Amino acid sequence: MKNIFQTLRSLECWNGYQADVLENDSEHTFLYFWSVSCGYCKEILPAIQSFYEEMKNQVNVVGVHVPICEEDLDVSGIDKVILSHKIVTPILLDHHHDLFAIFQMGFLPSFVLIHTSEDVVDKHIGYEHVQDWLAHLHSILAPVKSGN
Repeated sequence: MKNIFQTLRSLECWNGYQADVLENDSEHTFLYFWSVSCGYCKEILPAIQSFYEEMKNQVNVVGVHVPICEEDLDVSGIDKVILSHKIVTPILLDHHHDLFAIFQMGFLPSFVLIHTSEDVVDKHIGYEHVQDWLAHLHSILAPVKSGN
């Protein structure tokens, strides 16, 4: 797995968001891969938003929209989901699955915690046990949090 951050920075940002999606100098970045047509993906968005609010100073949190059908390429549909769920994390549009393919996850929703060295610290595939996995991430990132 190479060039994760190069690929990440090459993706189009939703709504013309031009700031660096890596908002802080954290050693870790949390990527959540989702799609408009994935019901489970939308169902867990509140948990992801809560994680972001709690951890935004310790970890970069970035959403990556991965279309799974032709209709998912319609940005107005993405707009509706983002606005209705009040998503405040940066959202990247991975229309060609460039970033998603690097991790070879295969299913949505998928989640990856990566280090600045581009090493995968942890990952989770699917909807089940997401809350438990996010709690696990808190324990991984807690030493980072107490060190700041």
